[in-house]
Amino acid sequence: MKKTLSLLLTALLVFGLLAGCGGTPASAPASSAEAPASEAAPEPETAETAETAPEPEAVSAEEPASTLEEPPAEPEGYEYTGEWAEYPLAEPGELSLTMWCEFPGFLNMVGLDSYNNMSVWKAAEEATGVHVDFTEVSMMNASEQFSLMCAANDMKDILGGATGYYGSTAGAIEEEIIIDLAEPAEQYMGNYMTILNDPKYATYKDQAYNSEGQLASINSISDDFKPTSGAQIRKDWLEALDLDVPETYDDWEEVLKAFHDAYGCGNTLLLNGVTQFDNLISGYGTKGASEASMGGNSVNMYQVDGVVRNGYLDDSYRAYLTMMNRWYKEGLMSPDFITASSDGAQNNMDGTILSGDAGIWFSQGNFITQYEQQAQVTNPEFAIMGIADPWSPEWNDGPVTHFTQMSGGSQGGAGGLSVSTNCEDVKTACQWMDYFWTEEGQLLCNYGIEGEGFEYGPDGKPQFSEFVLSGFNLQFMMVGYTLSGAPSLQDFDKMFFTYSDNVLEAFDTWAACVDDKYTLPASLSLNTDQSERYSLVFGDITTMAQERIGRFITGELDIETDWDQFQADLQQMGIQECIDIYQEAYDEYLERHAG
Repeated sequence: MKKTLSLLLTALLVFGLLAGCGGTPASAPASSAEAPASEAAPEPETAETAETAPEPEAVSAEEPASTLEEPPAEPEGYEYTGEWAEYPLAEPGELSLTMWCEFPGFLNMVGLDSYNNMSVWKAAEEATGVHVDFTEVSMMNASEQFSLMCAANDMKDILGGATGYYGSTAGAIEEEIIIDLAEPAEQYMGNYMTILNDPKYATYKDQAYNSEGQLASINSISDDFKPTSGAQIRKDWLEALDLDVPETYDDWEEVLKAFHDAYGCGNTLLLNGVTQFDNLISGYGTKGASEASMGGNSVNMYQVDGVVRNGYLDDSYRAYLTMMNRWYKEGLMSPDFITASSDGAQNNMDGTILSGDAGIWFSQGNFITQYEQQAQVTNPEFAIMGIADPWSPEWNDGPVTHFTQMSGGSQGGAGGLSVSTNCEDVKTACQWMDYFWTEEGQLLCNYGIEGEGFEYGPDGKPQFSEFVLSGFNLQFMMVGYTLSGAPSLQDFDKMFFTYSDNVLEAFDTWAACVDDKYTLPASLSLNTDQSERYSLVFGDITTMAQERIGRFITGELDIETDWDQFQADLQQMGIQECIDIYQEAYDEYLERHAG
């Protein structure tokens, strides 16, 4: 699981209404990335919450002052000169748009089976005066369905996640799948453009446009960042065995051995997937290929002092695999880690943790409380804490690792909305999307409808309602009763009041052990020619590398005798050309942003 530093972009846009709409060509972006199976929620114990959903309500007239009457204050140095929309845009029934996107099946667990039946979408229709006719596809075959739709030239007006499914933003525009929104946004999206041009969101503005200056999709912006996922450990086991919190890889190995010997756990280090997690390998001073980004353009690419590198070529990657092979042979990690990610739903991970068969794992912070509450019914001592990523004094310059993307919202981000070339009313499409950037629209996206998704607290600020909080899974309830997946300005702190102290402490721990010193800019993208050249080569390299890495860890390949052949095959397949392409793109990026 990649550690993406945005609660909303990782926990909500990934799980969000249009999460799939930010899906992947064969894989994902980070930030957003898509949620691995290890982040889904356990099966509900009861369906009662789904049966007690309140009737949809109109957006309350008592909400805070809306930008519907007064546009947001323009930031210094920016003047919006386009047309400000007045909402609703038309009388009911006069305007409509079509929209293609995924429908996450897990919403059935909270009593919802279609966007058409969601009260928040009905409220958005009432507020904007625009009816949206959804074409909903399964998250399991969305990529295939997207390709078929494009081949038949049957694109709907609005496309969710088109930049992710197509792979290249410039390519999707050049091939006339979607339009460049740079000029239409300046004409019809005053709220979005005003926020995007606020100096405090400069990183997001940088990420919004591709290398050719095109605006391929509208993506969410978050008002702050904090890591919300990372390494977790059985705190009660540490205390029972009088062990210190592990920091280095040697510390982790010592703790894993002690857990294995004392508790007989078969998945002492619980892992899912052959490529491992970026936050497990990064302490070796190199970049891993996390499953969440397999197939993505920048897998394993990073830079040091302006020079682009690829992790597969690093000696430290070899050292990491040597350690992992030792852990595997000694029974310290999941024996089925290669296949676990493809067949293991969250239920398998939950069961392993709750049964006492795992000592360290990687997961979302909100699961700490969930696991503790379930396990303490029969084991009152059960306790979890978040711990920092491990690091190697030999290969890393200190306990802080340097491969975490510190911001989200890039062009390929989950939840992004694009306008297709088949849209005959671009103005309405843009003004409809711009509604979600008004104060009223932001409230609907972040908290839902007053009386259903939220209530105003004594301090006058919105707080999630008891209906949402009492659901079997807070994230699922939030997705179902807010417009969390619609691109908007996301309120980063909105869930924090629901977290226990140990969860907040975990967030702080994870934040303290990472930076982005070696990461490539989130807004770095390949132009059409670079993307085509890169895609021809790196897909085969990725397939080969995944297979070899798994075999190095299990010992089927000998790291001592087979590593050189692995390196030779990487070179023969063209990995240096891939690095050169990214170096070229990175140099162009630095030149564009000089001064």
